[in-house]
Amino acid sequence: MFSDQDLEPPLAVRSSWKKERVPVEAETQTAYEAAEIEAQTNESVFQQHETQTVEVQTLGKPPHVPDPVPNPDMEGYADFPGVEGNDDDKIAKFLNNVMGDIKDILSKNVHSFAFEGYDVTWEEEKKDLEEVHNLTAPMYGEADVQAVDTCWNSTGSIVAAAYGRIDLVGWCRNSGYVCCWNISKKDVGKADIIIEASSYISTIAFHPTSPSLLIGGCYTGEVILWDVQETVPTLCTSNLQSEECHRDPICRVMWLLDRSAKPTDINRFVICSASGDGKVLFWKQNAKEQNFDMPYSGYFLKPAFSAGGSSYRRSVGGDSGVDKQLQLSREEVTNRIGIQSMTVMYSPAGFVGNRRVPTIDERFIIGSESGQVYKATMEVPRVPPTKFECKSLRAGTELQSYDQHFGPVQTCAASPFERNLFLTASSDGCVMLRNILESTLLTLEPGSTSEDYIYCAAFSPFRPCVIALGLRSSSLVIYDLEISTAKPLTVYAGNGHPILALSFSVTDHSLLATADGKGQLKIWTLPDSLSKPTAREQKLISTPAADAQTRRELWQKMTKMVF
Repeated sequence: MFSDQDLEPPLAVRSSWKKERVPVEAETQTAYEAAEIEAQTNESVFQQHETQTVEVQTLGKPPHVPDPVPNPDMEGYADFPGVEGNDDDKIAKFLNNVMGDIKDILSKNVHSFAFEGYDVTWEEEKKDLEEVHNLTAPMYGEADVQAVDTCWNSTGSIVAAAYGRIDLVGWCRNSGYVCCWNISKKDVGKADIIIEASSYISTIAFHPTSPSLLIGGCYTGEVILWDVQETVPTLCTSNLQSEECHRDPICRVMWLLDRSAKPTDINRFVICSASGDGKVLFWKQNAKEQNFDMPYSGYFLKPAFSAGGSSYRRSVGGDSGVDKQLQLSREEVTNRIGIQSMTVMYSPAGFVGNRRVPTIDERFIIGSESGQVYKATMEVPRVPPTKFECKSLRAGTELQSYDQHFGPVQTCAASPFERNLFLTASSDGCVMLRNILESTLLTLEPGSTSEDYIYCAAFSPFRPCVIALGLRSSSLVIYDLEISTAKPLTVYAGNGHPILALSFSVTDHSLLATADGKGQLKIWTLPDSLSKPTAREQKLISTPAADAQTRRELWQKMTKMVF
């Protein structure tokens, strides 16, 4: 009765709401994004760490931005975009009517000083002095030492500190140290390099172009040259047994450019050292043995009067008619000028790359223990003589003197922007800015108490009018002479320990290092107002040294100092 049957053709009814799915080939793509990838080689003490930003993308391209659709209504107005109903006669008439007013306004703007000194900055402004690193030597807990000097290497990535004591009297039987930190690393804490010396270190200076060469002066009078990247860093030492070498603590070591030497010459930079024994000595490395045992030239500074000759006797006068001998100073008794500080003026031709360096043929400024300030010209032979000779320079004849301080001259510093400008800072609490050709231009007194003993001072290498001072009261004082010559712009009260040395970075305009009596080395970031040159300073920097009249006028406008 019932049976299965196949109907031909089969019956099919399509859906009125469901769509048919057809498979197709397609590609997949992740989101278009950018990622930061840090690229780095093996870590080294002298390596500068940098981060690169690299765009990473999978298949596909960034979304396409369509070109703007031209507006047909604006055709014919290409000469004056955005102006409809252009009429050349009307525009010409309008310009003729306002031309007189525009000329008057432009003439006033030429002579206006409304925006003088205003600089546009697109970065976030730094307004305060900030401490970014507080570095302590690992031997500080074991050895009672102070951080007595600091300096930066030529790349600005390494900062070094010398450790000794400034209050030692008598023989030095304790070790001194030099510690170096790579501040370009993310984690700056432990010293990367520690060098030990047989006596306290009193002063250090990095080579102007070789970032690993460091010269140091010791309390015993020894001069040492280190290569801080070597396993055995000591390269050269002076002979302490020789009478030609220093016998008193060394107060300053410097690298001086010999412009006559070839750039590849090992002695293109001559080492200069000054000591309390009154000697200024010059050293060169032996090209074969890579050392120096003896200085090849030098000068011995003597006072105007000495106990060894008849010139020290002067008649006082009196009823008895008997000549009386005046009381002699320590310098006159010892027949030597006790050198406390030294610097060399900058030459307009003294450039290595973009950096200005002192040259061997420039004028020397000497600060003494008695407060005297002298200028000396020292002729250094280009070729080392066969026999060492230490020439004498006597005050009053070969040495020109300036206004005297009433205490030891702790620091002499030359301006890198004005070849005739230098400063001297003393324990009398005064800083004198001087013209080497004339006399004192300006006297700064950062404090009025006995605690304002000034240990160190320096010119900024980026801003001609900025001077930093380190005081016995642990204060860091910074002047901007363009703003005020009477009141410092920034004063930082420290940790109660005196600031013994300070040094501006030679590559980063915002970094300053200070060394204090607690053995700490602090790295500071300066506010933009103290680190970036103003418009008038930029004009001064770009003005050639030969245009002395323009430079004098600029200095007078900025600081009221008349050169």
